Amino acid sequence: MYFFCLLFISLCTLIFSKEYQQRWWFCLSITMMLILIAALRHDNIGIDTITYKYIFQSIQNNTYAIETRLEEGYLYINEWVGKFGDYRLFWFVVASISMLPVCFVIKEYSAYCGYSLLLFFASVGFHTMELAAMRQALAFGFIVLAFHFLMRRNLLFYLLMVFLAFTMHRSSVIFLPCYWLYSLRLNKKVLIAWGILLALCFVYGYTIFLRINALWSIDYTLTEVEAGGERFFMVNLLFVIIGLANYKKFNDIPQIRVPLLIYSISVLLWPMLNSNPALFRLQYYFDFFYVLFLPNLICVLSKNWRLKYGLIAASLFVALYIILVLRNVPAYSPYYFYWEELV
Repeated sequence: MYFFCLLFISLCTLIFSKEYQQRWWFCLSITMMLILIAALRHDNIGIDTITYKYIFQSIQNNTYAIETRLEEGYLYINEWVGKFGDYRLFWFVVASISMLPVCFVIKEYSAYCGYSLLLFFASVGFHTMELAAMRQALAFGFIVLAFHFLMRRNLLFYLLMVFLAFTMHRSSVIFLPCYWLYSLRLNKKVLIAWGILLALCFVYGYTIFLRINALWSIDYTLTEVEAGGERFFMVNLLFVIIGLANYKKFNDIPQIRVPLLIYSISVLLWPMLNSNPALFRLQYYFDFFYVLFLPNLICVLSKNWRLKYGLIAASLFVALYIILVLRNVPAYSPYYFYWEELV
């Protein structure tokens, strides 16, 4: 129901003028709806929700054994929020820290805010981080802010945001090299190099995975069930190829070129990470940027109406598929508010 409500709002804004949906109140109102969905969910919504509730309450009762694998920034937020309220307030804080930056960045860098917010709400990343992986959700919020400082060419604040993200979830350090993608212009050599890298990742992916796994304090050698299979990879690959094929139309527009380059990293990572679905969470830092890249590309392709509406239709189909199929599992569906009784 929430998805179709947002779908209706977003499609309406595509009909109205661009200026209408670029207003702050429009972006903020939809973002607040997403924050409420995340913060007011039932304890049983989300794979790790009960675990995070237990950690929060244990920290307040001084009964939680602090482990080195739990990042210090996350622990500090638990302790600080616990001085003012219960775990429900903590969920509001997590949802706000992770999604208000999304609101800000979409408002600043998307040609169609409603469309971008729709794509974000329907993404695997939203369902996994906002409704399950709360530590990574906090890290994700700082990574989104890091992108803003990347675009402003402010290295100091970029590094600060990445560092804060690292204190929430160590996996976020993988985003660090993205700052230097801003100066990379697309040409035939870059496209060929990207294709070669993708091929190498398929050939040596497992070896690279072992090196990456050695960096984390958490052992990801056990397989977990998580969305991110071949079909999801093929969709990401298709969108990236469409973008790369049209690079001459936007090479001078950083708002399209940079999100595309960051998004394309998700495709390069997949061959390394598919040996263990639990590691797909590393892709989520990069998957997000298709919510900026696609609407901006569609704006540039306004004269090519077939490709423009084809991309809109394809992205909406993928969104529906994620909502209705990939996330139609007991951990996420049906959705319940915390005051409702499970049936």
